Amino acid sequence: MPELDPDQYRTVQLLRYGKDQETTMVSESGAYTLYKALILGVLQ
Repeated sequence: MPELDPDQYRTVQLLRYGKDQETTMVSESGAYTLYKALILGVLQ
C-alpha cells in the first residue's frame, strides 16, 4: 500500500448503530494516490 502523507488522512470517531467506531478518513488527494496505486497494480 502506498504511503500517504499525514495531511492526506486522519482517524476520527463516528457514531454507528449507537456505538463509537474509529474510522480513517482520506482526503481527496489521498484517495487519488490510492486510486493511482490500484490502477498501476500496486495494491493486490
